[in-house]
Amino acid sequence: MQNIFSVTAVIISVISLCVTVWLWQQSNRPVVTARIKTHSGGNVAIMYLLELVNSGTRPAKNIRVHASQDQIAAALAPEAKDQPNFTKHLRTVERCFEERAMVPVLLNGEATTNPFGHTSIERSFWQPGATIELSISYHGLQGQRYTSHLTIKIDDTAGFAGASYGGKADG
Repeated sequence: MQNIFSVTAVIISVISLCVTVWLWQQSNRPVVTARIKTHSGGNVAIMYLLELVNSGTRPAKNIRVHASQDQIAAALAPEAKDQPNFTKHLRTVERCFEERAMVPVLLNGEATTNPFGHTSIERSFWQPGATIELSISYHGLQGQRYTSHLTIKIDDTAGFAGASYGGKADG
């Protein structure tokens, strides 16, 4: 009977150690996410940035963002292709997903951005409220591989519902 208690205690200790190591690994790692962020906005147009943020506790390296051409095309405004600077704007967006856009290192708590098109009353590049499915692949400092899947939404981030008064409220 004594042996059963001893064996049970050892098994529980080993399981507890494994769970503790797993939880430590999950909480001490890079966590890279992406979002659309308003660069500037007014009553005619809103300029966007694609922002990559490492909200984890460790630096991330070799960060790549992936999106399908179909997802990007579906998010474009119907009149976008008729605009004089369409090719230039599309090229700026597509660069975010190229191999050369890999971010070598992003420290924990840091962010980096790239221009990501605009919406406008007159000549919109994106459909307001359109979404794009992204996957972000990256490594930890010791070579661990991570992949995040998320959806970004083309919308003004000055207000969570796509609207704001323009200035920050006091207090």
